[in-house]
Amino acid sequence: MTRGPRLVAALATLLLLAACGDDQQKIEYQTYTARVGDLRISISQKGTIEARDPLSVVNPIEGTSLLLDIAPEGSFVKKGDQLFTLDVSDQQDRILQQQISTSGAEQALFSAKQQLEITKQQNESDIKQAELDVLFAELDLEQYVEGDLPREKEGVNAEITIAREQRERAKETLTWSEQLAEKGFISQDKLKGDRFSVKRFEIEEDLALRKLEVLDNYTSKKRKRELESKLEESKRELVRVNARCEAALSQKQVEVESRSAQFDLEKKKLERLQEQIANNIVYAPRDGVVIYAREGGRRDSRPIEEGANVRKGQIICELPDMEQVLVDVDVHESSVHMVSIGLPVLVKTDTGETIQGAIESVATIADSQSWYRNPDLKVYSTKVTIPNPGNRLKPGMNCYAEIIVDNLVNVISIPVYTVFDNGQQTYCYVEKDGAIELREIAVGLHNNERIEVKSGLAEGEKVLLAVPADAPPVPKMKVGEEAPATVVKPDAATGTGKPAAVPGPGSAAGSGRSSDAPGRPAENGAGQAGPRRTGGEGAPGAEGNARRGNRGPMTEEQRQRMEEMRKKFEGMSPEERQKAMEEFRKRRSEGQND
Repeated sequence: MTRGPRLVAALATLLLLAACGDDQQKIEYQTYTARVGDLRISISQKGTIEARDPLSVVNPIEGTSLLLDIAPEGSFVKKGDQLFTLDVSDQQDRILQQQISTSGAEQALFSAKQQLEITKQQNESDIKQAELDVLFAELDLEQYVEGDLPREKEGVNAEITIAREQRERAKETLTWSEQLAEKGFISQDKLKGDRFSVKRFEIEEDLALRKLEVLDNYTSKKRKRELESKLEESKRELVRVNARCEAALSQKQVEVESRSAQFDLEKKKLERLQEQIANNIVYAPRDGVVIYAREGGRRDSRPIEEGANVRKGQIICELPDMEQVLVDVDVHESSVHMVSIGLPVLVKTDTGETIQGAIESVATIADSQSWYRNPDLKVYSTKVTIPNPGNRLKPGMNCYAEIIVDNLVNVISIPVYTVFDNGQQTYCYVEKDGAIELREIAVGLHNNERIEVKSGLAEGEKVLLAVPADAPPVPKMKVGEEAPATVVKPDAATGTGKPAAVPGPGSAAGSGRSSDAPGRPAENGAGQAGPRRTGGEGAPGAEGNARRGNRGPMTEEQRQRMEEMRKKFEGMSPEERQKAMEEFRKRRSEGQND
């Protein structure tokens, strides 16, 4: 049983206990006449006004900075006005060291570029020298094959020819000398000399022939092979020189790129420090009202203040667009299925102004902050858009939002606390010809006060507000039977399906969340049937009437006193009602003890 209907039921019992009369007097029941009319189904909840599409202004300085100065919260600033100032003393201390690092990186880059140019020139020289070595080796081979070798052969052949010719002449001379020696015209010494000359020239011819043979078979081949090897080696050296030059050039280029990247990095660090020092004063990027950010981003945390340490990218303040504002409403999990985008909402501010808006968004998951504070409470943040003419509404203001779920037209409705259920069927007590009748009815949507009756009750019939002890009891739930399934009713605003009454254990439609006063959340969800009230073996109120002895009908004075007490109870605040309930329970407990 929820709080609002429970309080009213307790009042009814209290009134019955207070209405003591003569057992022989005729009983007159307090009733409510069922009537046809319009019934508005709504969810009322307290809300908070928030800025719509706020422009966040963040800390632009790296690391952690001290917030020195900030514009007063709620003040209106124009574009270019100063918003806040940040301490940059650390950046000023680091900038000199960074300038030194940047200059060193620049010098290293210049040196690397110079080394690259030197390497390029050295590579050109080495490659040209290697190419010349190949060319010289080719010329040496060609010179030997085409020039030196034939010349050497010609020289040896000439030596052979001369030696042969001299040998023939020496032989002819020896022949004449032998003839003359026989006649005694020359001496023997002369003859021996001529013979030696022939022998000498024969030896010279033989040496020249051997020299030609050595030249053809050994010397020329060796020399030619040496020159060919030298040519091949010079070509290989040319390939190696090209590879070394390419590797050296690549190394120098990588070094230049590395030095260039290092210089760019140091330069960017210097520029960032200079930029941070230049941006220590942050100006408004547009016109707006200054709203301080909350520490940790939580709504219940304290706003940021001067002297706080703020990190890079942390939101310092916001400049919202105040032409329209949002109302943040927490909808209980039992009612969130009834809420959809586009539903109309009536927002009442603390100043008494009522503004109509519409739901813009509904969270898909429960609010984690509310769950942290109370694990048994799950609410869904719902955003409502409302106009803000004249910028009268400010972020952080409290308000009450009534979400219009449906408007039922020409339906029968009765007070929600007059409905009872046993988890399967729904009933009410009807006065008919002075007697009490337990009537099974079918119910639909309800708000905190009245509930729709779909069938089982006609217009003009009277429903009991308080049930006497001799009323027929509500039947018990039949074992093995289940409660009726959810009835889906089309949404009047969106055309989408929406659960209607769902009778079940504990209430006619389960527990929910509504309101018994503007902005005060009740425990029963709007759009569902009323609380379950079963009498077990006896009718509701039987126990109380039995305790007071079933004293019979009330006198006119007693009826007036009960009516005055009922009006007084209805005019109480929720706190006063709670206090009255506690006093009633205390009196009731004392009566039982007596």
